[in-house]
Amino acid sequence: MAKYTSKEIVNFSDEEFLKILKKFMEENEVYTSKQFVKSKFINLQTLYKKLNINSWFQLIEMLNLQDKYKNPRKVSKEELIQKYKEAQKKLNKEKITITEFEKEASHGIKLVSKLFGSWKEFVEKCDSELTREINVVTETNEELIEMYQKFSEKLGKIKGASIQDIKNSKDIYSYSVFVKRFGSWVEFKKLAGYYVAGRNKYTKDEIFKKLSLKSILKGRRLSQNEIIAEKDLPALETILKAFKTTKVSQVWNEIEGKNKTQSFKTYSKDEIKDLLWKEYLAKGNFLSVAEIKKNKNLPGISTIYRKYKTTKILDIWNLIKEEMEHNDL
Repeated sequence: MAKYTSKEIVNFSDEEFLKILKKFMEENEVYTSKQFVKSKFINLQTLYKKLNINSWFQLIEMLNLQDKYKNPRKVSKEELIQKYKEAQKKLNKEKITITEFEKEASHGIKLVSKLFGSWKEFVEKCDSELTREINVVTETNEELIEMYQKFSEKLGKIKGASIQDIKNSKDIYSYSVFVKRFGSWVEFKKLAGYYVAGRNKYTKDEIFKKLSLKSILKGRRLSQNEIIAEKDLPALETILKAFKTTKVSQVWNEIEGKNKTQSFKTYSKDEIKDLLWKEYLAKGNFLSVAEIKKNKNLPGISTIYRKYKTTKILDIWNLIKEEMEHNDL
């Protein structure tokens, strides 16, 4: 129903306006002043002035809506969960904050807490509902890809249908289904044969190398909190998506399993020191990280970092120089 300005409602008689108002309130289940203000149908004070009243209950009596005002329709748990899902789709986010939910769903934390006990329990319930829905999907990966390709062709989208295209259609699964099944939207579009520019910041191999180096320097696996705290590592969500898992332990299992199958030449710290010093004398200056990586006579940069327990190459060079010059005295 159309919304009206103050100037427009002046042209209605009180009888006509009350008829329009009652129809609007019943169709939209607006029975409290708070709901009415949020509806933005018309300004509440303008409404009072138009009808020459000074309270919401007077209006309720004029419209004969006392029963509905005293017993407004109760919102069910299922409706709140559905509101959360709708907010996820609209905002393109897996996790919705309380503020975002209140804005999108027009329901507050008090109602959520009353029905679910707490916001945390509510979110967990919503997540379990989403997982249940996704598990119902019986199509294979190949069939899901084909479904998306046909959907994109139908829309004439050469670069593949967007997330918004999927949200606006009832002919295809929610994009969350594809993300959960393939790890990320970018990965899914690549597998479907569509190029995604400027979206995939880290490849799985890059993440693998970064985490391997961190574990070498620590001498152990990094905990989930340590990964989150490391500013030079991708976000935890990015790492988990790349490895197609929800558990950090499974990421480390894959990394350590792959590293065990690779054979490396072992170097002592003294051997590394002698090799680096030899290259320093040949060049007459410290080698950069890039030069060390290119030099086939030197061990890998990860090995050097591990032996010296630091990733600061200048510090390593200063230690070597100080030690070698001391030995020459």
